[in-house]
Amino acid sequence: MDIFSPRKTPSENIAYSASTLALFALASLAIAYIPLFGLLLTVFLPLFSSALSLLCQKRYVFSFLAAATLLCPLIGIADWQSVVFFLLPACYCGLIFGYGMRLGLGTALTVFLSSLLETLLLYLSLFCLQGIYGIDMVDSLAALLSIDVVKANAFFPLFAFAYCLGQVGISNLFLLANQSRLRLPSHRGEEFHNLIMVSAALSLLLALTLPFVSIPLAYLFLGFGLFLSLYGFPPIIKSKARGWLALGAAIALALLSSAIYHSYPPLSKALVFAAPFLCLPIFGLRKVERKPRRLYN
Repeated sequence: MDIFSPRKTPSENIAYSASTLALFALASLAIAYIPLFGLLLTVFLPLFSSALSLLCQKRYVFSFLAAATLLCPLIGIADWQSVVFFLLPACYCGLIFGYGMRLGLGTALTVFLSSLLETLLLYLSLFCLQGIYGIDMVDSLAALLSIDVVKANAFFPLFAFAYCLGQVGISNLFLLANQSRLRLPSHRGEEFHNLIMVSAALSLLLALTLPFVSIPLAYLFLGFGLFLSLYGFPPIIKSKARGWLALGAAIALALLSSAIYHSYPPLSKALVFAAPFLCLPIFGLRKVERKPRRLYN
C-alpha cells in the first residue's frame, strides 16, 4: 500500500496508529535521557501526527490521542515535565493541522490555528510547572542561554509562536510535496481570505497599542499579524493600481512610525515599524462575489 494513501480497513488504521505511537514513545525516551536531541526531534513530530490525522479514520485518531496523552509521560517519566512541555503540544498541534486540512479550512487558517493551539498549550504547561514545582522555564532558558531575563520574558511569546509555526510549517511542506496523493477537499479555504485579512489588521493594531499595557502580548500579536498579513500579497500583486496605492500608504505609515518612535516604552520601540504592514491586509482584501438571488413567484 502507498504510504500516503488513506487507511480504510481496521487493520491498516491500527497498524499506522500503533507505529506512530511507537515513534512518539521513542521520542519520549529521547527527551527524558538525551534532552537536546529530544528537543530537536520535537520539531519534526507534528509531521507524523498530522499524517496520522490525514490518513486514518477519526475513531483511530482519537484513540491515538488518548494513548499518547497517557503513555508518553509514563515512558518518559525520568523527565516527564519536558515530555508534557514539548512533546505533547507538538503531538496535538499536528493532529489539529491534519484535521483542519481534511475539513478544507485552507493552508493559512489551518497553519495559524494549529500554531496558536500549540502556543497556548505550551504556555499552559509553563503555568503548570511553575504552579506545581515553582520552576520558571523562561527564566531557566534565559539563564542557560545567557539572555537578560527581562528581555527573555518580553520576547518569549513571539519566540514560542515562531517555534510552533516552524513545526507546523514542516507538516505543511509535507502536504505540499504529496498533495497529489492525499485525498483532500478540492477547496483550499479561499472563502476565509477576508476573515484572515481582518484578523491580520486587528492583530497589527493590537501590536501597536498593547505596548502600553503588556509588551509580551504586543509582540505575540505582532507575530500573528505578520504571518496572516503575508496572505495579502497575492491580491496586491495582481493589481498594479492596488500595488502602487499600498506602497504609497506603507511609506506614509513608515514616516508616521518614525515620528512616534520615541513615545513607545523601552523594549517595545521595534513594534512601531509594524505599522507599514497594515497595508497588506487593508489592500489585500478581495471582492466578495455575491450569489444571484433566486426569485420566487
